[in-house]
Parts: sequence; structure tokens; C-alpha cells
Amino acid sequence: MELRQLRYFVVLAEEGHFGRAAERLRIAQPGLSQQIKVLERSVGTTLFDRDVRPIVLTAAGVRLLPHARAMLEAASRAVEATHGPDRSEAVLKIGVTAIGNYPEFVRLVESFSGFEPDVDVRVIPSMPDAMVEALLRRSLDVGAAHQPIDWPEGAEPPRYLPLGEQEVLVVLPSRHPLASVGPIDRADLLKEQVIGIPHDLAPKFAQSVIRKLFGVYPHPRSLDSPEAIDRDSRFRMVAEGKGLAGIAVPASPDLPPDRDDIVFRRVSDPPALIEYGLFWFDVNASAATKSFIEAARGLRLADAV
Repeated sequence: MELRQLRYFVVLAEEGHFGRAAERLRIAQPGLSQQIKVLERSVGTTLFDRDVRPIVLTAAGVRLLPHARAMLEAASRAVEATHGPDRSEAVLKIGVTAIGNYPEFVRLVESFSGFEPDVDVRVIPSMPDAMVEALLRRSLDVGAAHQPIDWPEGAEPPRYLPLGEQEVLVVLPSRHPLASVGPIDRADLLKEQVIGIPHDLAPKFAQSVIRKLFGVYPHPRSLDSPEAIDRDSRFRMVAEGKGLAGIAVPASPDLPPDRDDIVFRRVSDPPALIEYGLFWFDVNASAATKSFIEAARGLRLADAV
């Protein structure tokens, strides 16, 4: 397995089309197809379903994608390190799940960087399962993610500090009959086709969100799609009439503004709230990690006043 092949794999997964991926990579399409086949032989399974348009990831491809992105990110950081300053400084590596949007976390990182300018803070986006593995390997110092997190059975549990809450809203086509309703009754949503993220990326979290949003698990008409990992892709699929979707936004009295093609609506009481926070290990924690957690506790106390 080569980094080049992983990069080709990620771009093809994002484009869903060999021609567009080859153009983006600036290589010939037959060369791209050949390298993907070499990668599939290397991992011992098919990664793309080529019988549909656009092409989509197989279940194995979905599982590989977050790891491929993490490996490419790690390689990029390794190259950056060779060009870094020739001085000793503390490094704090923080993983943040790519499906999250955490305003308190952003404030925390900004304030900590100002308070500890000698600490090199590196925020590393990843999928939830890849972040958990990195925390267990201690290649990450801290993780930021939603609760509940999918922790391997028998593994040492991390410490946890809540930071805030998000609300899960329903995304509908602007001309959908429920677009004029608000908040929407959960019973009405059970009659609709729903687009969800692949469950194997974060099973416990996916189940929790579905229960909070729809009141039951599983949703009777749920369509899990590899494309749904990306927020913009979910918006596009909703606008095309492929189903409704959920989206997590910072908890606020105000809804996001409607767009021409899609609208955002709440569900009826109780609201669909999900908690997020920081995960870390106290054992062998660095001074930078301890300082960051103390800063997070201070931010929570300040917000509570």
C-alpha cells in the first residue's frame, strides 16, 4: 500500500467518478483505474461498487476511508515537521471528529493558544473510530467528540469533560409539505425517507442521534449512504429529493437561515440535544495536556457564571 494509492482512493471516493477524480489528480484515467485495482489487491477486497453511477464505496471502502485520510494527514504532518522551527517546544495533538461542529472547542483552542504561546497546538480532524484508535495509541493527547463515543470493549476508559451541547435539526427540501410546519412531530418523520451517515463509523452515536431525533431506533425508512458523511453532500441529496436528513448545529434559540433549496426545522419537544466534550488519559499525560484540560475547566466555570 502506497500513500499515492491512498490519495487516489480518497479523491475518487470524494468525486464518485473516475474522470473527475483523474482530472483533479492531473493523471490519466486508465492510470487511476490501475492504481485503484492495485490498492484493492493489496487490501484483499473491492473498495468501490463500479456498477452504479456515481460509483460508491463498498462497506470495506467506507471502513478504509477515515483511516486513509488519517494516514495522509499524518504523512503531511511528518513533512511539515522537517520544516519546523529548530527549537524545542511542547506539542499538543488534539483530535476532533470531522462530523462535529463545536463552538466552545474553537474558543477553548483560541484562548489556550494565547495563554500558552510556546505550545504547538495541532488540531487533527478525523472520523470517530480513527480518533479513538489514535487516543488508545497515545498518538493523540486529547480528543473532542460527541457522546456517546464508541470505545472498544475491554479497553481502558478515558477521562471525559463535557464542553457543550448541539441540537439536531431536520433538513428538508424547501417545497416539502413539512417545510411549513415547525416544530415537526416525530411521528410525521417516521413516514419519510431519511438519509443517515454509515452506522459503522460511530454506531453508538448514530443510534443515539436517531433515537433523539425520531424517538425510535432504527428509523423504519433509513438510507445509510457513504456520501452522507459530508454535510454538503447531505444537503445536496436532500435538495434532490432523496430523503430528509439530520444536522447538528450549535444549540441556539435561532434556526439557521433557510436556503432556496433546503430548510431547517426543529422537532417537537423534547428537543434533540447531543452533548460533546473532551476525552483524554491522565496516565502519562503531558504538561501541555494537563494545562489544556485545566483551561477547559476554567472556560466551563466562566460560562456558568
